[in-house]
Amino acid sequence: MNIAVFGTGAVGKTLARRLDEIGNKVTLGTRDPAATMARDQPDMFGQPPVASVAGYLKEWFGCKDIIDLGDITNARGLEMLLPLWARIYGATQNPEFAFKVVR
Repeated sequence: MNIAVFGTGAVGKTLARRLDEIGNKVTLGTRDPAATMARDQPDMFGQPPVASVAGYLKEWFGCKDIIDLGDITNARGLEMLLPLWARIYGATQNPEFAFKVVR
């Protein structure tokens, strides 16, 4: 399954790592890609920096097209996807669906 995890904090990285371990294709989203990729030390929970995880994603899954949704000012707009997701889930009784962005 293709899964996007928004956030590269402790929870986001933990979820992404586990989802990847069980065979899902995982893409991470962060509000500041440059700062996130510049980190080179494990976080306070001992997890590896995202740059190494993102490198694995590119190498393992061939991710080529990344859309940067901007900084934190876009968070409220992205939160509006949750009601849409909840309605689709309610209508289909299946949480396994995705949104596709067409350029």
